[in-house]
Amino acid sequence: MTTLLQYLCFVGASFSAFSGFKGAVIEQKQSESDRMGRRLLEVFSVRVCSECLAEDGGVIHGFGLLGPSLGPANALLFRRKCADPPIVNKAGYITLNGLLTGVEVNDEVALHAYIWSIFPVIFNKTECATLWTAVDETNQILCKEVESYFGPLEVKFAVYNNAVEAHLKVVLVSTEVHDGVEVFGKVESYSSTIPYVYARSKLFDRSIEDPVRVRVENDWTILPLSRSVTVLPHNSTLLVDVSISRLKNSRRYWPPIFETLSFDAAFTGTETKVTSGDWGNVEVTVTWSG
Repeated sequence: MTTLLQYLCFVGASFSAFSGFKGAVIEQKQSESDRMGRRLLEVFSVRVCSECLAEDGGVIHGFGLLGPSLGPANALLFRRKCADPPIVNKAGYITLNGLLTGVEVNDEVALHAYIWSIFPVIFNKTECATLWTAVDETNQILCKEVESYFGPLEVKFAVYNNAVEAHLKVVLVSTEVHDGVEVFGKVESYSSTIPYVYARSKLFDRSIEDPVRVRVENDWTILPLSRSVTVLPHNSTLLVDVSISRLKNSRRYWPPIFETLSFDAAFTGTETKVTSGDWGNVEVTVTWSG
């Protein structure tokens, strides 16, 4: 009896020890290097390929949307109200001011162009077009033409595997002027895996003829970005090109604050980097979401 009792105690202790070891394995936290991100879509540009755009910078003067045929409202690439300025510049590029979050891709990406003009009133009635399917390439720039009443829409995009979202905020710091400043220039983001000029997401783009006035409160203000979310592979670096100038008057301006800032992609966390110039500083903050 004593031997049997000792054997049972030994088995019970061994089972408890094994169970504890197994539990430790299950509760072990996954390291960031082992995590897998989502497959996300990044749209770099949408261009209306039409000869009639050469005269006044575009026939599309009204409200416009471009998004997945069966997607959420926050997957819209651009939004415009009828009272807003023309949505297309002279080169035919549509100002993208949508995509509040990364667009997760499953089997395919199908886009439908909801665009119209108000002078004259013309509605686009084309069906949705498939841009990407599961057999297509990933992690590189792709180009697809979508038919519309206004001419072909050229869409440049990429589908990234193991991707993360980067939420960006750009802050201007000027210690000289407190009643507001007029600024112009560009802020663009891109992944180190696709470092081409045509594979960049425009976050801010204003010419000297069309500056934006921002008020300075407590020596700093947030630059109004047209897009604030971009996506890229986890094993890459986010590069942010900053080139911002401040007007002195209608014809003169300060030298631009110019620098390329780099941020290593991550699933979580926030990082801020600063670049300086003659008239102040530009702070770029990236908040990561896996």
